[in-house]
Amino acid sequence: MLPNFLYIGPPKSGSTWLFETLRQHPEIYIPISKDFYFFDRYYSRGLDWYSRQFESATVEKKCIGEISHDYLYSKDAAARIKADLITVKLLTILRNPFDRAISHYKFSIRNGVNFNSFADGLIQRPTIIDHGLYYKHLMPYFELFEKNKLLICLFDDLKKSENTLRSRVLEFLDVEKDFVFSEKINRNSASTARFNTLAKVVHKGSNIARDVGFGSTIGKIKRSELIKKVLYKEGDFVSLHITKNDFNRLQASFLPDIIELEKLLGLDLTSWKETSFDSLTS
Repeated sequence: MLPNFLYIGPPKSGSTWLFETLRQHPEIYIPISKDFYFFDRYYSRGLDWYSRQFESATVEKKCIGEISHDYLYSKDAAARIKADLITVKLLTILRNPFDRAISHYKFSIRNGVNFNSFADGLIQRPTIIDHGLYYKHLMPYFELFEKNKLLICLFDDLKKSENTLRSRVLEFLDVEKDFVFSEKINRNSASTARFNTLAKVVHKGSNIARDVGFGSTIGKIKRSELIKKVLYKEGDFVSLHITKNDFNRLQASFLPDIIELEKLLGLDLTSWKETSFDSLTS
């Protein structure tokens, strides 16, 4: 019992919407826990362990999948997926890397990380920039997989029309497109930790729990509305003090990658390239 589709990343780009959407569909099975990290962190556990994570899938489930944010950033993961999941389909939703970097920065603070400034955040968390270098990280997948096995979506399209993007995903997975979904699909709304120290402990604890094999339990806890209310308060209360120098650093990193990504995907990403300091800080 192995998955025939994977969401490979990145984080902060609509994966919660995708997770909640696909879990509703009667022909699709996704475990309650996102991020098994099997093909990057826990490959030594073996395919038998991995297959057991999907053993609750029933016979009517035509598609079995996993959502794991970090596979995109691991060359080992790409090669392992190719070797072990022969017919797998791969999905990703790409968000304007400037916006994704800001979201990543705020998410880190939400989980109890203390930054002195945005510039300090880029030093402490190099992934704030690196995870937005989509061309760099997609290339190993394009080299290993046929293009018809890859669905590259844009977060911009999700904002324009959930229904249109959902139809693209369902068509790609070859499942019933006329299924009626709930009107409201949960997304990760902006929130801030009530207690920074507690949020940091919980975040570290969840990683330890994954290390010892309790990923499914973490998935259930993270979806608990009570836990969310105890740990976080609704609203974006994180102050963003980004300077022109910070923006210039983002621009110098992202623009060359976006230009190459346009060529790779055959898409017009002008709106990403034209991201300005004022639009990012307004």
